Amino acid sequence: MCFLRRLLLSGGAPLSPDTHDYVRNALSLPLVGGYGLTESCACGTIMDKDEVSTGRSGPPLQGVMVKLINWEEGNYRVTDKPRPRGEVVLGGGNIAHGYYKMPEKTREDFSTDAEGRRWFRTGDIGEIYEDGTLKIIDRKKDLVKLQFGEYVSLGKVEALLKTCPLVENVCIYGDSTQSFCVALVVPDRNKLITLAEKLNLVSVNIYIDKHMSLRRLLMRNTCSECKSVRRINLGECLRPEDFSLGVDLELHASDFF
Repeated sequence: MCFLRRLLLSGGAPLSPDTHDYVRNALSLPLVGGYGLTESCACGTIMDKDEVSTGRSGPPLQGVMVKLINWEEGNYRVTDKPRPRGEVVLGGGNIAHGYYKMPEKTREDFSTDAEGRRWFRTGDIGEIYEDGTLKIIDRKKDLVKLQFGEYVSLGKVEALLKTCPLVENVCIYGDSTQSFCVALVVPDRNKLITLAEKLNLVSVNIYIDKHMSLRRLLMRNTCSECKSVRRINLGECLRPEDFSLGVDLELHASDFF
């Protein structure tokens, strides 16, 4: 007798723990996530089908080697406690030989050891658990260095702000000549209208810059979602007429400071 077991796979982007748990329980199926890149032929790591945790990417696949190297600027080291952390480097026969007609970039990211094994520096920051499971915790290229040497993970801040119910989309910008980041927040129109109705501020066109009370509520609600994040300037709002719809997208400095 043959038993067929269905399995769900997730890849291409991080899967939030809440979504992972919800899908796994709603469909009563194992849902596993993996990690890999184009440069590694999509092979890297994958969770075991009986894995019950979330947020981790599983152990290496057969024939794939994973190691961590220190990234001093980001304060990630293989000697970190309780678990080693660092830039993820993948090795094995699945690693590409390099980038097409990009010799400098190839020399920067690809290498070959004395045994002829190819290695690729992914630029992702990982953490390895005691059971050999890899967890991606950060991204080197996603970090911006501020005026006083502080590194900020733009992706982490954006992900945190997107948990605010009033926020539909957000873009974080960091300038190395400034000591803070700027958040461009696009409110959720439907939820903003609901909030405006509660404040008796409904009109044909809702511009939050015309209603200070609405703007303060939006900013207070947004900031409450990111108490752990510092130096985010949410001081001003943009209106549709502040955008130039020509070839270039122009944002006026007065709308930020």
